Amino acid sequence: MTLIRITGGHNTTNFALMKYACEHTPSLVIDCAGSANPHLLFPSVSADTFYDVHVMQCELLYVFRDILKRLPLLVRQIKPKTIVITSFSHLINYHDNEENDDILEQIWVTLSKLARTHDIFIAVHDERASRYCQTMGVEQWVIPSGAKEEQWIV
Repeated sequence: MTLIRITGGHNTTNFALMKYACEHTPSLVIDCAGSANPHLLFPSVSADTFYDVHVMQCELLYVFRDILKRLPLLVRQIKPKTIVITSFSHLINYHDNEENDDILEQIWVTLSKLARTHDIFIAVHDERASRYCQTMGVEQWVIPSGAKEEQWIV
């Protein structure tokens, strides 16, 4: 199993992850970017598909950390084939750089542990997250600017 970072334009990568989750159900989406409205994004996807796309909204950095800590339990309950995480670079935080750094460190440590047993696709848009990914040797998939939808994720 592995952690795969998806890079490219902010909207494109989050949209691609939602599309991937809808196409690889059952799926669990941790939506940190406010991108998870599959009805608006994919009107051609059948309504039945949405029953197998489980979405957790997240707006706060520390809540994201806590969701990740509970993820093993959620995975046992939902049994997702796909886990995607939209970009978390703009989550509301404490405005305390030291505390934010500690929480981000906990998030990446938790993600690396979870990736031992699950494939996790995550949108990465900021330099700090990119550095964590490089340090951890995370596989990277790039969605080139201007790429057609069918070229996004294999």
